[in-house]
Amino acid sequence: MNTIRDPGVRAILTESYGYGYKLETSEGMYYPVMHYEGFKFFKPYIGKDIAAYIDLMAADSNKPALSDAAIVITWDELINRALALESFVKQYPKSNRTAAVKDKLQLMEMFVFYGSNNTPAYEYGTSGQPTTIDPKLRQAYEKAVQNGTGDSRILKTIKSVLGLLDASGNRWNGNIEKFLQEFKQFG
Repeated sequence: MNTIRDPGVRAILTESYGYGYKLETSEGMYYPVMHYEGFKFFKPYIGKDIAAYIDLMAADSNKPALSDAAIVITWDELINRALALESFVKQYPKSNRTAAVKDKLQLMEMFVFYGSNNTPAYEYGTSGQPTTIDPKLRQAYEKAVQNGTGDSRILKTIKSVLGLLDASGNRWNGNIEKFLQEFKQFG
């Protein structure tokens, strides 16, 4: 902050920090991001649902899953974050944060099953069509199913996708596409 010469900019940044924001950069742009880690101080004084929400959001605030359209955490961590979001929705269906968590969960599910623009779940062939699954994602799927407990829609879907991958030699095909489209539609 001491290196910022413009007093107006320094005042805005100081005020933003005081309101719980931190400054991040991407593609040459600077922007404020909610710094949820700072809200953990209040956990003893708030409801369990809001405390759990702060924990979920702090994980992403401290170490974002994506940067410049690339997944920058491991597939294992991505799946675990999606499972944590799913667990929140089940545990706190009446929370005023459930709608926001559902939105984030829907996005994370897409990353778990499709990847992102710069980190696709499947390699692409010369025709631009998905071909074989990323081997690290396949391993993360297997680990999640092996270690998973409870009644998780995500884990059930991963298990089904693994079966479809086994039948296709780890290659993307119409059966996987149809299955995941139904997953998205009826989610």
